[in-house]
Amino acid sequence: MALPTSDVWLHYVKSEGGGKCRYCQQVVSYTKGSTSNLKRHLSRKHPTVPLHRNNPPSTTDSELDSPLECTSAERNVSSPLANYFPSNKAMSAESKKKIDTLLLLMICKEYQPFSVVENEYFARFVKALNPKYVLPTRKSISNGALPALYNDTLKVVQTNLLTASTISLTADCWTSINNDSFCAVTAHYINSKYELCSQLLDCSEFCKSHTGKNVADLITNITDSFNITSKLVTLVTDNASNMLSAATLLNISHLPCGAHTLNLVVKDALPKISSTLEKVKNVVMHFKKSSKAANKLSEMQTSLNHPELKLKQDCPTRWNSTYDMLDRIKQNRIPLASCIATLKIKSKLDEDDWCIIEQATKILKLFNTVFYRRNYGRKNSDNFNNGVFN
Repeated sequence: MALPTSDVWLHYVKSEGGGKCRYCQQVVSYTKGSTSNLKRHLSRKHPTVPLHRNNPPSTTDSELDSPLECTSAERNVSSPLANYFPSNKAMSAESKKKIDTLLLLMICKEYQPFSVVENEYFARFVKALNPKYVLPTRKSISNGALPALYNDTLKVVQTNLLTASTISLTADCWTSINNDSFCAVTAHYINSKYELCSQLLDCSEFCKSHTGKNVADLITNITDSFNITSKLVTLVTDNASNMLSAATLLNISHLPCGAHTLNLVVKDALPKISSTLEKVKNVVMHFKKSSKAANKLSEMQTSLNHPELKLKQDCPTRWNSTYDMLDRIKQNRIPLASCIATLKIKSKLDEDDWCIIEQATKILKLFNTVFYRRNYGRKNSDNFNNGVFN
């Protein structure tokens, strides 16, 4: 097939009845041998998109790389920025498309609003980096670039899944703080290079009752859309009865989530030390609510040459938070005791409680290590235990 002779086809996909705009998905008609109508659409609807009848020299990948990746011998640090973007070289459509894609990935990956492209100081920053690049509009990104990137990504995921011989699923349903229900389904498989791969298949609002049948129907609809229903072998979820029922209806084996099961083990054991936990919570709450007490604790830590570590409150919905609370108060025992005595804070923590805290943290640390190694790998779990992320 011959390559398109006009640069306009860099912005359109040939379809029945005309050319489909890559930015707004509108089909624009054109007569054979003439692309004037296509160009008028671009200039009217997408004025920021560069269009050149003759392709200028394309910006190479090295030109788009950061100068920080080069050595001082490889670049002239005294050269003005304009030397990197000569005035006689306009940015090609291919280069703009590449940067547009990187911009969209930044917005998606960093959870930025589409309106960031309209921010004055962001625009100045981009202009300083590359005066030839023109930021796309918010509508061009949301209505054109995003759907196009989604469709491209979807095709890649579908292709990858078709190459897998067997697939396991993980699924979870939850309700947001606004009382909106959601369900997410992820596929896991071994590729041809014997690498473990994971692909999120769907994460969307789930308005129906979370019964086993409804969950099974949802999973079936998702897997049917990817043509992988016959490849399913295992469903990994929490220990909820509706998930067990869904796996039975899907006629595949069910495995309970290891991290969730460990969390249930810890929750079942914590009531044994509920009295000590309540005392610890009261102390932590006092220092959280009183700025005077918090400042005094910071002063005491400094005077005792002790690391400045704030107290942590546990949260019922956050795994390992009880361990975090006990471990932090144990690390602060000496400055905390001095603070309590100086400010005459009513604390019911006695020597027996401190002994329980000491023993409980030793046991809970094992569960904490296992949890983080399962979810973040050995290196990061060691960092957590060493206090790197505290």
